[in-house]
Amino acid sequence: MMPVARSRLLVAVIIAIIYLALVHYLFDLKVILSQWRELPASTLMLATAGLLISYLLRAWRNHNFFALDHFPTSIRLTLIHNALNHWLPARTGEFSFPLLMKRYFGHGYAGSTHGLLWLRLMDLHALAGTALPVFYPFLNTALFFLLLTAWLASMPLAFWLLGHFRQHILANPSDKRLATMMKKAVNELTGSKRTFFIAWLLSMTNWTVKIGLLTLLVTAFVTVPATAALTAVIAGELTSILPIHAPGGLGTYEAGMSAAFTLFSIDFKSGLQAAVQAHLFLLNLAIISAVFALLIPKKR
Repeated sequence: MMPVARSRLLVAVIIAIIYLALVHYLFDLKVILSQWRELPASTLMLATAGLLISYLLRAWRNHNFFALDHFPTSIRLTLIHNALNHWLPARTGEFSFPLLMKRYFGHGYAGSTHGLLWLRLMDLHALAGTALPVFYPFLNTALFFLLLTAWLASMPLAFWLLGHFRQHILANPSDKRLATMMKKAVNELTGSKRTFFIAWLLSMTNWTVKIGLLTLLVTAFVTVPATAALTAVIAGELTSILPIHAPGGLGTYEAGMSAAFTLFSIDFKSGLQAAVQAHLFLLNLAIISAVFALLIPKKR
């Protein structure tokens, strides 16, 4: 293992130990574990199945978007990338994606990086869509549907603008090298309408499943309105896609969820405890699924 990789792993391990120590200090790990034992088996099974379906949807999106030719390897790549993205700090886990694409499918680093950027923008758009129900009680019906229409139209509009931008680059190559780079980046998204809209649909489906199951899980740990749980989960997930976060999102994820809970006058400690439980569920399943991913046969 390279020295830089070892140092990042060491930092992640140290922060994880500090995190568990703080959790034990604030709540006692026995209490945290007892809550899991008291959780109905049906709720745990539903949450686990939902998150695994979310992983498969992401693998399908990668497989379709990058025109990969071996779906089991696409699943392996997605699960390993997901675990690294969870545990490495400040989004450095994203760098594993082009490396894995090169290793498993022979894709160039530039194309994989450009494509991943577009997929992350779709993730942000889809996550914003899951937040729309939060605003419904505060807006009149006409204004809410206007906001919903604007959200639905924004992605097709972005597709059209990117295509127009591509044509402009081709017609006015003021800097040929820059024009070539920009053309490649735009082509990753505008090469096929079908590919684009399938990726968009899978992004929305993935985030709807993930946010829904986490909301269900949070309400099983703390008695709060569904709107409060939904808002808190979205806030936590937003921290996970920010440019900077701690390894595993340890602390930042909980801060986002707890801050959202306070908007609904939920007791801070109760909200924080629910955030810890939801986050531990995500982290543990990411690690377990990555271990099993190593058993999935690679493309020959």
